[in-house]
Amino acid sequence: MDRNKDFDFNRAMGSVKANFAVEGLEFTDKEVELIHRRFTGEITEEEFKKMVMEMHEEK
Repeated sequence: MDRNKDFDFNRAMGSVKANFAVEGLEFTDKEVELIHRRFTGEITEEEFKKMVMEMHEEK
């Protein structure tokens, strides 16, 4: 998937993290990496969902 080259993923993710922190929630580095891989098109939506489910079954 071709993403806008001017989009700053890290800046946007910083905003998302701040919004979640207000609610007392945090992202792990592994979760952020997974979101980034989905954003860049490295993995499909289905792969993303499967990986998220697997990640949270481990806990």
